[in-house]
Amino acid sequence: MRNKIWINLGLGALVLALALALHFGVGTPSVPSAQTLIAISPHSVDRLAFAWVNHPSVVFRKIGRQWWLVRPFRARAQNLNLESLIDDLGETVHHVYPVSRFRLGAIGLDPARLRLWVNGRELDFGANDPVGHLRFIHMGPRILLVNDVLYYRLSGSFYPLLSPRLLPSGSHLISLRIPGLTLTRTAKGAWHLTPRMKGVSSDQIARLIRRWTDASALSV
Repeated sequence: MRNKIWINLGLGALVLALALALHFGVGTPSVPSAQTLIAISPHSVDRLAFAWVNHPSVVFRKIGRQWWLVRPFRARAQNLNLESLIDDLGETVHHVYPVSRFRLGAIGLDPARLRLWVNGRELDFGANDPVGHLRFIHMGPRILLVNDVLYYRLSGSFYPLLSPRLLPSGSHLISLRIPGLTLTRTAKGAWHLTPRMKGVSSDQIARLIRRWTDASALSV
């Protein structure tokens, strides 16, 4: 009895796979040998942009060694998070098809759910393959099937990609004004406190300056 159940389940899975193949209009894919999504050196990437369907694009640019958000507004980005995202471009491609074998609307690519541009090179993200749970990506003349890492990393807000630091790394304060007092750095490097307060040491002032220099937001 159990053998019949397993046989029926196996036949059912085979029928489902064949039905999906007919529905999507695909043939036998080519299986790449250790092919990555984009063969590009992470250090050569200096422009990254993405846009969800019916939403404005989000654009990051690398200026010198620092990544910046330049659209929809300008803000310093978190280099580590952008570099990690770029590293995910090296994920393995599991299957490759010619684009002519698909009806793009049937796999969520007409229109694409998400568009990603890397140094101007476009990748369009569609639906999930219901059998292997891989993501359809349209790139040039090919349809690729990859894991969902990039899609889900970009599916939320872009704010986690921004730097939480209040001041750029390497900043040197020359003055600090907070309610009730003002600190001003003299030409000799000492700090002048206004109004003067008894019992406030130079070490206490130095610690306050360091805390403000290294301060980060709890969230962005």
